[in-house]
Amino acid sequence: MKKILSILTFLFFCYSYSFAQEQQNDFGTSIPGTKVLLMASDVNENTTVPAPTILPQAERLVNIAVNYNGFSADAQTAFQAAVDIWESILVGNETINITANWTPLAANVLGSAGAAFIHWNFPGAPLINTAYPTPLANELCGCDNTPGAADINANFNSDYGNWYLGTDG
Repeated sequence: MKKILSILTFLFFCYSYSFAQEQQNDFGTSIPGTKVLLMASDVNENTTVPAPTILPQAERLVNIAVNYNGFSADAQTAFQAAVDIWESILVGNETINITANWTPLAANVLGSAGAAFIHWNFPGAPLINTAYPTPLANELCGCDNTPGAADINANFNSDYGNWYLGTDG
């Protein structure tokens, strides 16, 4: 759990900018986001972050909805444990929609994740010409900048043989 929690937390907050063709819509301007890769290493850094207290569902201050694709039951349970932690520490009024894929990736790639889109100049944006990843843009405008689309896309390497999928903290 320690290893996967650190990885998932890193992936959840990662995003980068893409220089794809800009799209204008009622919500301002957006471009597809790109994913940040997290590579495996043979070195154990023995790094752990203690898990915070997981709040009861009724006390959580944000809702995260995950669309799981290809996950084994154990892998989904481990990812959902991370989601439960995020819901216990994040605050927001807008649901964060994640598409999570358990799929073969290149050798030594643990996974990749990032905002599905990058937005700017949308209603409620605090600064003009400033890029915001989808979940933050949605929270700032109090709307869904990309209706029907995921806010975050994440891929996890189903071929990686050293995942720890426990939830014992």
